[in-house]
Amino acid sequence: MISLDSVKKSYGDKTIIESLSLKVSRGEFLTILGESGSGKSTLLKMINGLVTPDSGTIMVDGTKVATPAPSESDLVKLRRTVGYAVQGSVLFPHLSVAQNIGYVPKISGASKGEIKEAVHRAIKIAGLDEDLLDRMPAQLSGGQAQRVGIARSIAGRPRILLMDEPFGAVDEITRRALQDEIVEIVGQEGLTCLFVTHDTAEALKLGSKVLVLKNGAIEQYDTPDEVANHGATDYVRTLVNHQS
Repeated sequence: MISLDSVKKSYGDKTIIESLSLKVSRGEFLTILGESGSGKSTLLKMINGLVTPDSGTIMVDGTKVATPAPSESDLVKLRRTVGYAVQGSVLFPHLSVAQNIGYVPKISGASKGEIKEAVHRAIKIAGLDEDLLDRMPAQLSGGQAQRVGIARSIAGRPRILLMDEPFGAVDEITRRALQDEIVEIVGQEGLTCLFVTHDTAEALKLGSKVLVLKNGAIEQYDTPDEVANHGATDYVRTLVNHQS
C-alpha cells in the first residue's frame, strides 16, 4: 500500500530522515513511535505529499508521491483519498460541525445529497450525536472536537488514514475510549492507518505493527509483541521498560 525507498529529508544542516526504506501492507495499523524530533511527523507529511524529500522514492497505492516529482493534479487526487487527523483535531473555527465533516466531499465535487449522506455516516461511525451538527467548534468539548476531527478524516471514504498524535490533547479517560474506537473504525472501514505517537503503551496497544524511529532512522519495525519482548536495540528496550 505504501512504500518508501531510501528516502532522505533535511532542513538546512539538520537531517530529519536518514535513508529510510519501508513497506506498509494494505490494512495495516502501523503505529510510529519515537521521541520529539525523531522524524515521525515529517514521515507522515512526505507520504501525504505535503513535504518533499531530498531524495528517494515514495509510492502510495500505486501513486507516485516523490522522486521523480509527481504532477500537482496527482497530489491533489491523492490527498483526497487520504484522511488526515492531528492533535486537537484542528477544525475550521468558522464552519459548523456538519460543514467541517463535509469539507472533503464538498471540495471533491459531491452533490448536496452525497455530502449530507457522508456527514451522517461519518458522525455515526465516530460515535457522535447528530444534534452536534449545527454547533461550532468552540462549543465542543475536547473529546467531541477530536471525534469530529476523526469524522472529517473519514468522510471522504479514504483508503489511508494518517494520524499525528491525535489524542494527545484529551484527558486519559477520553483517550482510552478514543483508542478503542479508532481500532474499531480502522477495522470496520478497511483502512490502512499510520498513527504517530510518543506514548509507548499507546503504540503497543493499537498497532498491528510498530515502527520505532530515532533520529530519522529505524530502530525496529515489528509486531507489538516482538517490540515489547524482544527489543532490537538498547533504545527500544529502554522505551519499553520505561512505559512498564
